[in-house]
Amino acid sequence: MLASGSRVLLDWETTADKGHVAAVVLRHWLGRPPNRTELHVFLDEIAAAWGAGQPWELTGTQLAAAGFAS
Repeated sequence: MLASGSRVLLDWETTADKGHVAAVVLRHWLGRPPNRTELHVFLDEIAAAWGAGQPWELTGTQLAAAGFAS
């Protein structure tokens, strides 16, 4: 499991919520905190279609295709 928490902590409704979840995912994948550009790429390239209240799944292949080297 990458992250768990209440909906308050891991929500996907506001820009701040999205940034928090993106940072958790990228920190895990990159092994370091992501920079601002990486967060924007993640949100624009990978998570743009993710909606609030909908489950999502992410693979290493998707991250690599977006330019994130592990």
